[in-house]
Amino acid sequence: MDAPWDITVGGDLKMPGVEGDPTPRMRMVNAYLERFHAAAAHDPELVLRFLRVTNLYDPPPSLMSPAALLKVLRGGAPRAVPVPA
Repeated sequence: MDAPWDITVGGDLKMPGVEGDPTPRMRMVNAYLERFHAAAAHDPELVLRFLRVTNLYDPPPSLMSPAALLKVLRGGAPRAVPVPA
């Protein structure tokens, strides 16, 4: 339950009027989730992965699987397909 709790509490701490400081772990998770959402805007597979986590089919750490992490680091932009000359 630590991962879902950190995600929820970390999001709450961004709201005005909510007291408290995010831990370094919360800041890292929030930064990653912001990048994940930006990448998901261009990648339906990331959207599906996020929905599976929010609907409790998969655990939150699955958002940081090697395949997802690579897509997030690339920004979710589709790879350029080489065009034959």
